[in-house]
Amino acid sequence: MGKWLLSLAFVAALVPLDRSASAAPIVYEQLVGTSGNRVSSPLDYFGVAPGYQSADDFVLAADTVVTDVHWWGTSNAGGDDFVFTLYADDSGVPGGMLATTGGTLSKTPVDAFLTYYSSDLATPFTALAGNKYWLSIFNQSADASWAWQVAAVLGDGSKQRSIINPAWNLNFGDLAFQLSGDANANAVPEPATLMLVGTGLAAAWRQRRRRTQ
Repeated sequence: MGKWLLSLAFVAALVPLDRSASAAPIVYEQLVGTSGNRVSSPLDYFGVAPGYQSADDFVLAADTVVTDVHWWGTSNAGGDDFVFTLYADDSGVPGGMLATTGGTLSKTPVDAFLTYYSSDLATPFTALAGNKYWLSIFNQSADASWAWQVAAVLGDGSKQRSIINPAWNLNFGDLAFQLSGDANANAVPEPATLMLVGTGLAAAWRQRRRRTQ
C-alpha cells in the first residue's frame, strides 16, 4: 500500500502547483514610446462603429509558458473588457487562431491619457522557442473606444484590421507590451496522458493486491 501512495504522489507531481503569474519574470518586451497608438476596440477613435483589431508579433528564445501580459494604452471612452488572442504566423500576418483568453486586470495611470495595464491570463499560453506568434489585445467592451500605444522602437511592425473585415491589411510600427512567464517550464500533461498513467498505476495496484491475497 505504501508503494501505491508513492505512485499517486508521483502522478500529482506531474501537475504544477498554481502560482501567481505576477511573480513570473518578463520574457519579452517592447517598451512604450512617447506618442502614437492604434485602435483595438469595437468603436474607433471617435466612438463610431466599426472599430479595429490590432496585433503584434513576438518570438521567444526558449520554450515558455506565458502567464501574464502587460501593455500600454489609452481609453477614449467606455469600459474595459480585454481579450487576448494568439495567432500563428502566416507569411508575416496573423494566421490561424491558437488560443484566446481573458484574465484579471489591473491599471496604473502613467499620465492624464496613458495607462499601464496588467493581466494574469486565465489560460496560460505555451510558446515554443523560435516560433513567431501574433498577440492581439482587444478591448471587447461594446462601448469601448480604446487604443494600444505604439512602442519606442518601430521594429518589424504590427497589423490592424477592421472588425468587419478579416484581412489584416493595415501596417504600423510595433506596439508596446510585455510578456511574463516560466521559461522551459514543464507543460501540464494532457488529460488523456494523466488518464493513461492513472490506469496503469491502478492496474499495477490490482495485480499487486492479487499476489498478496
